[in-house]
Amino acid sequence: MHRKKKTRTVFSRTQIFQLETTFDRKRYLSSADRANLAQGLRLTEQQVKVNKYQKLKIYLFNCIFIFRFGFKIDEISM
Repeated sequence: MHRKKKTRTVFSRTQIFQLETTFDRKRYLSSADRANLAQGLRLTEQQVKVNKYQKLKIYLFNCIFIFRFGFKIDEISM
């Protein structure tokens, strides 16, 4: 029996900008702040939470990469 895969949420540019701005200002959101942000962006609280952790994961990956190789991934020209 195969489980149906969850569809991946595609965030609009406006949603991404607002999420990144919020997380840059305030690293940890209270549940009330997360609920308000989600409602304002027409997202679920889980989608807001996942976006936050994805951003943190990318940030940490870049820190490790810079430490090891001396430059960020996006500085590589292809």
